Amino acid sequence: IPSIRVDGNDVLACYYAVKEARRICLQESRPALIEAMTYRLSHHSTSDDSSVYRSDVEVKSMKESSHPLNRIEKLLRRYNAFDEQEEKEWRDKNRKEMIILTDRLEKLPKFPVIEMFNDVYDQMTENLREQHQELVEHLRKYREHYPELKNFIESDNQSTKN
Repeated sequence: IPSIRVDGNDVLACYYAVKEARRICLQESRPALIEAMTYRLSHHSTSDDSSVYRSDVEVKSMKESSHPLNRIEKLLRRYNAFDEQEEKEWRDKNRKEMIILTDRLEKLPKFPVIEMFNDVYDQMTENLREQHQELVEHLRKYREHYPELKNFIESDNQSTKN
């Protein structure tokens, strides 16, 4: 499989890597792999404290020097194509839109627990079935600690009956 390694924090480099991978797929009728090298600016998850294994100074330095938005802004400024007022208006508009969308999404019914396990493999493995069952049992046993998951658990019960 042809592969392309690209600076995953460089918007234009990613664009051209995807363009080339697309060309390979369409013209050569074969897959292409893109390896986007990047730096994770936040924690792996909400339970991860990355300050244990990297300093705040390191993260701040990488954010300032390598963040994709900062880099594209520098490029646009170099070519006098960056308008601060336009950028501020764009950010404000998008921030408001994201708040509205987040509120809407949070009100939607939760997906059944089983959905976390369904699309891992073509057929769910025995190991995944066991993990799913353990999770459901845990959520049932400690449901008072998960009041927001009431529908989440109940909808999973429905999906496992089908």
